Amino acid sequence: MNTPIKGAAASFVFLFLAFGAAHSAHAADAALGVTQITAVQTSATADGTYGNGWKWLLNVTVPSTETLLKLKFSNWTSGALSFATANNVHFYSAQSTDAYDAAHAVELPAADTYSAYLHIDSSKDLDASQAGRQIQVSLETRVPVGTADGSYGASYGIDTEIDPSIPPTPTPPAITVSGNSNSASESYNSTVPSNSTGAFTLKFDVTAGDNDVYIPKSIVATTSSVAASDMTRGAVVITDLSGSTTSAVASASSLTSSADTDASNSSYYVVHSGDTETFTASVVIDPSASGYYQIGLDRINFSLVSTGGSLQALEVDETDSSFQTSQLYIH
Repeated sequence: MNTPIKGAAASFVFLFLAFGAAHSAHAADAALGVTQITAVQTSATADGTYGNGWKWLLNVTVPSTETLLKLKFSNWTSGALSFATANNVHFYSAQSTDAYDAAHAVELPAADTYSAYLHIDSSKDLDASQAGRQIQVSLETRVPVGTADGSYGASYGIDTEIDPSIPPTPTPPAITVSGNSNSASESYNSTVPSNSTGAFTLKFDVTAGDNDVYIPKSIVATTSSVAASDMTRGAVVITDLSGSTTSAVASASSLTSSADTDASNSSYYVVHSGDTETFTASVVIDPSASGYYQIGLDRINFSLVSTGGSLQALEVDETDSSFQTSQLYIH
């Protein structure tokens, strides 16, 4: 042990941190854990100063979404001897936005009671190649004046949480859609003008997010009153953007794509994660009255599994010019 300082109690030797426990309140990409404890100063003088107290460095893996860290300690004991943790233990980290040095350290208020939070700087990571965020915590204990000589130990706990004041990172959408091109043309019947038809084509690009997406090969071209049964189709096209609802009757429709056919379910297209594929919705309108006609893409139905999964709907604004054809006069 060190030679006692004149006028102060004898020095102390720290033996261990016992029963360390880590707990994270949320599941994340890496479990919370103390991966290493390095003793920096293991002897102390009972003069009530951190400078002459004990010091350790704790290497900690923190889930990357959790930026609030807190510690707790039991009182320090050496057989029947003890001294209080309250206001005698503090910690800080260079990877913190607020408790980044000893002058701004977080004090432990009582034994077996979690401290206030240390806020972790989400832009700092000591080893980005490892899962989670790697930080280093400096832990210091001062020994009160008058504490008896001995080898002291304590148990501790560490916890991290998500900061509710920080908005969560948005989950990327399963699919995104963008307009590609469109066309409309009339097949004019000069003999019987009322038998003329209009051919409409909508092309749109679908990009899959983090997962493969599966889109039924079927399509429905209908009025704005979409039936529940139409939600099983890959694409829903609205036919009455112009003209009367009763006149805009689709006589034929199809959905083709540059996407592969799903190997496990031939009635679905598959867009692989990160890929973009072009879809073409083709609709023929045989109206019961002359007038202007126009179609628009209303929604895309998709699944995240090829077989047995429920369909999700991606709503599309059919009034957006990217997702509608121009108006066409059909005789």
